[in-house]
Amino acid sequence: MQPSTPARAAERAAGATADPSPSYCADVTKLLAADSFLGTYCREDPEAESAFITLTSLLTNPTKRSFFNRAHLIEQQLGPVGRCWKFEAASAQPRASQPIAMNRERAWSFARIFRADEAKRAASWLCFQSSNELMRVFWQDNKEDDVKETYDALGAANVNLLDLHSAIYEAKRDFGLQLQDISCRVAAALEKPLRYAWDDQSLAVAYLAWAYIKGFRYVTGLDPKDIYAVHFTREHAVDTRSGWATQIGSARLRLFPWGELLAPYRDEGLKMQYPGVVLALRAYTRANLEAYLGILDSLRPYFDSRHSHDARRAFSRAMSTTTEFALNGLTQALPSAPPIAERKLLDKAILCWHAVSLISLLQFPADGGLHALPEFYIDIVSLPMSREAKETIADYIHLLKTRWDLRAALSKKREILESFLHLHGIDRGLW
Repeated sequence: MQPSTPARAAERAAGATADPSPSYCADVTKLLAADSFLGTYCREDPEAESAFITLTSLLTNPTKRSFFNRAHLIEQQLGPVGRCWKFEAASAQPRASQPIAMNRERAWSFARIFRADEAKRAASWLCFQSSNELMRVFWQDNKEDDVKETYDALGAANVNLLDLHSAIYEAKRDFGLQLQDISCRVAAALEKPLRYAWDDQSLAVAYLAWAYIKGFRYVTGLDPKDIYAVHFTREHAVDTRSGWATQIGSARLRLFPWGELLAPYRDEGLKMQYPGVVLALRAYTRANLEAYLGILDSLRPYFDSRHSHDARRAFSRAMSTTTEFALNGLTQALPSAPPIAERKLLDKAILCWHAVSLISLLQFPADGGLHALPEFYIDIVSLPMSREAKETIADYIHLLKTRWDLRAALSKKREILESFLHLHGIDRGLW
C-alpha cells in the first residue's frame, strides 16, 4: 500500500491555510450537561453522556472554541469539562441589535417539539436543573421578567402543551420536581426575590420556553462558519440557520473520537484527571494526526476499487492504524489506567467507522456543506443490499444533516458497519 502523496498532503495544508477552521461554541447549559456525566451534580442531564462525548472530543482535538459567557458565572459552579472549556475559550455574545422573543411561530414550533418522548426528556432535564446549585447558576444571570414575558407569549399563542404538562406532573409526582420552591429560596438569597405567582407547573414550562428562546439569541451572535454545540433544548434554533446542520455533521466526522473512548473511564477517577488528560490528548493529536490521516488517505483507492480482496486489506490496515493511534494516545494520557485492551474499553466499531468515514472525507474540501457528504455512503446505497440496510444508511445521513446527536446516530453507525462488512466479505474478527 502506497503512502500518502505529497500533493494530497499539500492540498490539505493549503486548504487549512486558506479556510480557517471554525470556532466551536458552547453555552453553560451544554457544559453543565457534560459535567453531570462525571457526577459533578446530584443528578444527570438526560443528554449527559452525549454532551460529555461531544465536548471532550472538541477539547482533545486541535480546535478553536468559544463560550457564551455569563456575567456572574464563577469557576466553582462548573465541573472539569466546563472549567476546561471556559478557561481556554474566547467569549461569544449574542448581538443585542437582534433581540428575539417568543412569538406565535416559535410557540407553535415549541409545542411541536416538546411532545411525546421529547416532553418526557424535557421534564427529566427540568428535574436535573431543580437543585440549589443549578438554580443559583440560572437566577444569578437571568431576569424573571424575561421568563414571564416568554411564558405569557406562549400562552397567548394558545398552543397544545398537554404532553409537556403531563410529563412535568409525572416528574413532580415520581421524582420530586421542586422548581418553584428552590427558585424562590435561591432568588431570595441572591436578593432578587421572585415577584410573580408561580407554581411548579407554570414555572417549569416558562423555564423550558426561556431556555428554548435563548438558543435563537445565541445563534444570532455567531459567525456563519462557527459551529454551535447545542443542547437538545435549543437544537431547533440551529435548524433555523441555513447550512448549519450539514456543516455540523461533516465537521464532527473530522474529529478523532476521544470523547467516546474516554467515556468508559468515568468510574476510574477521570473527573480528577480530566484537565491533564485533555491537554495530553490534544498535544498527541496535534503531533500525530497528519501522519495518521496520510495513511488513511493512501488506503482510499483500495476501498474505491470495490474488489473484495483489496477492500479487506485496506479495511484491516485502516483498523490497525486507527487502533494503534487510539491506544498510543490513551496510554500517554492515562498511564496509570488498567490495560485498555484487556478491559475492552476500546469500542472498535467506533474506531472502524471513524477510519472509513475519514477515508471518504479526505477527498473533499474542508468547508463542509452538502457536497461533503461522504461519497462512500452513496456508493454503498448503489450496491446490492437489502432495502432495510439502505433505509438505515439514509436515516444516518439524515441524522448527520439535521442533528448533532451522537447517541441517536450511533445505533445507525453499527447497522451500516454490519452491512459494509457483509458486503465486502470482511470477517467480523478483524474488529
